[in-house]
Amino acid sequence: MSKIKRMLISLLVLSSLTILEGCKRANLYETTSSLEKAGQYKQAIQLYQSYLRQYPTSTLTSEIYYRIAKDCEQNSDYSGALSWYEKIISEYPESNENLQALLNEADLYRDRLKNNSKAVDYSQRALDHYFENGQVKADVQFLVEAQYQSATALFSQKNFKQANQVAMGVFESFPSLFINPDTRAKVEGLVDRTQRVEEVAQADSSAISLRNEIPFNKSFDTDFESNTSTASDEIYSPSGTWVVSRKKWSNSYYLYLAKVAPKSDKLIFKIIPHTSGANLPDWSPDDQCLVYLRANGSIRRLDKMDLRLYKSQNLFHSNDASLGLYPAYHPYGTKIAFVYGGNVWLVNADGTDKSLLKTNQKLDYTAQLTWSIDGTMIRCRENSKSGNSIDDLLILDVSKSSIP
Repeated sequence: MSKIKRMLISLLVLSSLTILEGCKRANLYETTSSLEKAGQYKQAIQLYQSYLRQYPTSTLTSEIYYRIAKDCEQNSDYSGALSWYEKIISEYPESNENLQALLNEADLYRDRLKNNSKAVDYSQRALDHYFENGQVKADVQFLVEAQYQSATALFSQKNFKQANQVAMGVFESFPSLFINPDTRAKVEGLVDRTQRVEEVAQADSSAISLRNEIPFNKSFDTDFESNTSTASDEIYSPSGTWVVSRKKWSNSYYLYLAKVAPKSDKLIFKIIPHTSGANLPDWSPDDQCLVYLRANGSIRRLDKMDLRLYKSQNLFHSNDASLGLYPAYHPYGTKIAFVYGGNVWLVNADGTDKSLLKTNQKLDYTAQLTWSIDGTMIRCRENSKSGNSIDDLLILDVSKSSIP
């Protein structure tokens, strides 16, 4: 056999072994992750230790040591966790896991073992290791930025709860001192935003406060749905299943509803009762309700229609012509924003607890209101009669006294 053939065979064998080991590693992580999610930490540790015996020179050893230590922590085996962290520190002092092992030991001594002197000692060792090692610093910044990007991606997918957990995980993994100021500010901003999502959504309208009012700019475009125009005569429901329109019948305008047929472009509209004088509405997120302004003689009404029962409910009424044309449902469906008296108001979706968000700009009744995708901001747009355009952003918060 020629030398070249022997080399080729050796390369093929080596490649096959590498692929085989890679598959085993992938299977290991998949299996242990399932065990960890199920709370079966002892079984996960046993599987990791079996892998270490099978592959004593694996490049993943320091990472597996770290995961065993974390599983020991989860299983309240703190002495075991400390032992595995010490193995990382002594055997892999230059690894990425070394810094995290020092930090985790500091946390264990402080929070679980109540040994403050040991906690301070390990914190100082972690601090020294971080500032003395340029590669470690670079690795930490890379990991923090990667975790921030993951949280941002989850936020854009409307997975706000998990986005909060991932963003919070940055500070759980690394002290703020280890994170450069610009990145720290970004992460803190995302943590704050994700916390306010649920707070604003669940809070009573009377508990909502105006944190800030600023001019809208292009940087906020991604925070809002692109199809926010009210210029269309036909407005589709969030799921695209229904479409509502405003048509004239017997000297008055009514709302009409049609179901979208999957295999037909033709829409068959049917009148919605009790909507005489209604303006174009906004849909609730679940497709079940409409909210709209309705003019009834000199009285202007903010009405909600339950399409399951064709039952109308009055949320607000006034003789004042300043009641706005474009009320807007919160993305969670819990509350409704509307313009009245030149300001933005909120009302719970069931009609209770109307409250004022006093705005700096005096808004006309034609002002358009749009909630941000996460429900923490309201955009106010208006082309005023004087020719001056208004495009402001209201950033919302919840009164701390209302948070249990």
